[in-house]
Amino acid sequence: MSTPNPAVEPIYATGRWLVDEGRHEDAMHVFRALMMAAPADERAWLGLGICHESVGQARTAIALYAMGAQVGASVRCHVARARALRSIDDAEGAKAALDDASSLAEGLHDDDVEALLEAERNPAR
Repeated sequence: MSTPNPAVEPIYATGRWLVDEGRHEDAMHVFRALMMAAPADERAWLGLGICHESVGQARTAIALYAMGAQVGASVRCHVARARALRSIDDAEGAKAALDDASSLAEGLHDDDVEALLEAERNPAR
C-alpha cells in the first residue's frame, strides 16, 4: 500500500467509524467519497467492499475488490476478493485471486503481506 494521503485520513476514519457502528449504508457514501479523492488508496475499495458484503451483496463486493486490485495494485484487495469468492462457494475463483495476490506480492518484501497470504493459504479450520 502506498503512503496514505493525510488529506483523506479524516474521510477514512469516518468510514471506519461508521462500519464499526454497523452503519454500512452510510459508510458506503463515505468510502465512495474516499474513492473519488484517492482512487489508488486500497482502503476505499476495501471499505466499500466490506460494506457491500455486510448488506449481503457479495458479488458487488467481489467486483469492487477486483477494481481496487487493478487501480491500486493491491494485494489486500486480491485477498479480500478471495475471501468473498469463498463466501459464495467459488473455490476456484478464490484460488485464482490468491494466486494474483501472490504474484503481485513477489518482490515487495513486506512481512505483513507475506503473513496475510500465508494465513489465507492455510486458514485455521
